[in-house]
Amino acid sequence: MSLSCEELVDEIQALTGRVGDTKLIDDTFCTRRLNECQVYIVDHCPQLIDLEFKNTSSIDFSEDKISYAITDITSGDTTDEAPAHIFRVGYVDGADSHWLDFQPSDEFDSALIDPTSSDHSADKPTRWTRRGNYIEVAPRPSSSYENSMRVDGCRYAMEFTTNDSSASEIPNCDELLRCWGVSKAFGAMGKEQESVLWMAKFNDAFTDFQDKHGRMEAWDGDTIFDYPEGNY
Repeated sequence: MSLSCEELVDEIQALTGRVGDTKLIDDTFCTRRLNECQVYIVDHCPQLIDLEFKNTSSIDFSEDKISYAITDITSGDTTDEAPAHIFRVGYVDGADSHWLDFQPSDEFDSALIDPTSSDHSADKPTRWTRRGNYIEVAPRPSSSYENSMRVDGCRYAMEFTTNDSSASEIPNCDELLRCWGVSKAFGAMGKEQESVLWMAKFNDAFTDFQDKHGRMEAWDGDTIFDYPEGNY
């Protein structure tokens, strides 16, 4: 059973000799470090099945609009659970639904430098790219294609609050959270050697974690969807 945030805070303080600290390695400091670690894990391991989402209700294609804010997508139960990685974008219209083809931004721009220009006809969107925190589509939608956008991806884990009694939504990550927190605590205390040692422990554990959660067996036989490296 995974440890709660409160229990992990207690362990970080115990391992650094700061039990009950209210000055430096206090509950707030430790909780912030645990949340930092959760973000790091998701950023570097996008294939976390427990955090995958499918959304078809947050964004509608709009006439002549090519850019859609990823922050508008509801990917979890609270506003803290922001999308981290976007896997696929689809056009939803019953039997006329289809997936948009992903293109890296340079390839996307080369195909049509200015999709908003009146020189190009509005039509059904067929391709997409990610530019910062926005999804861009082309061709720009005409009024006939103002339907729902489906977005599949991976979100960030719910943030801990100070002395939270809940465990992380990320599976099997206690060792990662513990090592990261202890390393950051020793760093704040000016104990560089101990900090480096614990970060090395984190890196070793994270390599094993990525090996376990980086496998996507269900996708291996899927020849319908082209999932280019880096399109998240």
